[in-house]
Amino acid sequence: MPLTRSARARSHPALASDDVLSTVFSFITPEAGFGAATASKTLRDAWRRRCRGMLRVHRQQIGEFQYSDHCVAYGDGVMIANYGRMAFSGCLATFSNDGVAGAELNTNLNTPRVVALRGDGTAWVLLSDESRIVCVRLAEPPSDEDSDEADAYNESLMRIEIADAYWIDTFALAGDALLVLYRSTENGQTVCFIDVYDNQTGTLLRKFALAGRPEQDEEQGGIAVQGDALYIVRRNADIVDVYNWREGILSRSFGRGRVRFDRPGGISVRGKTMYVSERHQIQVIRLPDDDSAEPEILQVIPSPDGEELGGLCLNGNLLWCMGPYFGPAGSSVGEDSTYVHLFGPCYEYSKCITKARPRPRARRTPPRGARTRPRTPRPPGFRSRPV
Repeated sequence: MPLTRSARARSHPALASDDVLSTVFSFITPEAGFGAATASKTLRDAWRRRCRGMLRVHRQQIGEFQYSDHCVAYGDGVMIANYGRMAFSGCLATFSNDGVAGAELNTNLNTPRVVALRGDGTAWVLLSDESRIVCVRLAEPPSDEDSDEADAYNESLMRIEIADAYWIDTFALAGDALLVLYRSTENGQTVCFIDVYDNQTGTLLRKFALAGRPEQDEEQGGIAVQGDALYIVRRNADIVDVYNWREGILSRSFGRGRVRFDRPGGISVRGKTMYVSERHQIQVIRLPDDDSAEPEILQVIPSPDGEELGGLCLNGNLLWCMGPYFGPAGSSVGEDSTYVHLFGPCYEYSKCITKARPRPRARRTPPRGARTRPRTPRPPGFRSRPV
């Protein structure tokens, strides 16, 4: 309800201070406050300052994909490896930064599940049913199926096959290296490994085993790379392990202190901010500068439709996050289909705070009957006529 003039006059200036407003607004989620009418410019600007750097839902349930839980930044939008309903029916689906569907690239792929863009018009793609990673050139379907272009369509430029892997979980690019997470067996026990391949040639450089002994059917989440740090989501253990992938050493873990996870799935890291999707929410976490310090939760974003969340990726100031691996029952996209959500800034900060207009000078109102303009010069000897 807008404040009346008398109410504003009775309000103490201290109640509108930044300290008081920031404390009060900290109890209000961005979702609850977005779009609400504000009583004054002071409250509006304080609210937008409170939401600086925070995200809200821009669009939800975009697209229709089968058994997909991985997405990567593509152009100003996103690319999703669409597994497909049957063999050789998958593709790489693309969307713009406002959620509009773009071209479907490399159609007729055999069960693609993970994709990593190499930056030269090619991409690594995990063909799940073949347990093989291939490098393909990104292209739209040829118009003539009998042309030379059609013969080269989806032709593998390079292949990576891991002989002792019974399941390849995911992979990510780390500069000139490709890091592949997979499961194998040693002495009858399941062991998770990271293989480091040369991104240009696909040659195996080295490998190392991950700490812990996961169960054979344990679900692995996503991975993210920043510099020498490799972040690995352990879904069933509800933790995120951080390795130095060059040395193969576990440096620390998140999820056992103040920050807790509930079946985490996707992960993305930018600078000192980590984004982790889990069962029904996304946690935005500030990583500590000191390894002995605890991380800080900056924001908790609830699932737009209350369903479980999957892999996620960042592209500029936008965050893309996959929906449930199996679509919700009764959904319009079908129980074997999923979708992607789009999150963005609550407000464009450059447009939030406007410079205050200069306060107009007070204008004196002359008393009634007084002259409202200066006298004009009168000639000498001039006398006003009597009325």
